[in-house]
Amino acid sequence: RGRRSRNRNQEEARKDRVNPIVKVTRGSRSADEEPTPKAFSCIIQVTQIQIAIRMLLQNALEAMPKGGRLTYWTSEQKGHVSIRVGDTGKGMDKRTKDRCLEPFYTTKPKGNGLGLPVVVNIVRHHGAELSVTTMLGKGTVWKLRFPKSEE
Repeated sequence: RGRRSRNRNQEEARKDRVNPIVKVTRGSRSADEEPTPKAFSCIIQVTQIQIAIRMLLQNALEAMPKGGRLTYWTSEQKGHVSIRVGDTGKGMDKRTKDRCLEPFYTTKPKGNGLGLPVVVNIVRHHGAELSVTTMLGKGTVWKLRFPKSEE
């Protein structure tokens, strides 16, 4: 049993390396919305982008300890595909926004300050950009902007 599982995981990893073109669905998602389907593609390493998005989602959830709205959506612009993760949490002050991408900088009592720097490295590895918009007391939106692939 363990051998088959390991082989399956190796096969999935191989597929990520061999065929990294992924269809992305345009639209938004929150607890009460469905996406508007429209496929477009960009070249990504699926597992790496999953890690980056999970880290952004985790930060968003931690920014809303009393609840709030977590939304993610995708869009397409000239030559680019964007993925955004937004929350209605506490947002960041200017100092935190200026330093949040620095390794080992954290505002969390049990944080290590490595989450966002890992996201930056993953995004840059893909030739993409990471940006943030935030308002103290209103929330934060992270935007990952990838070059669109031609099919």
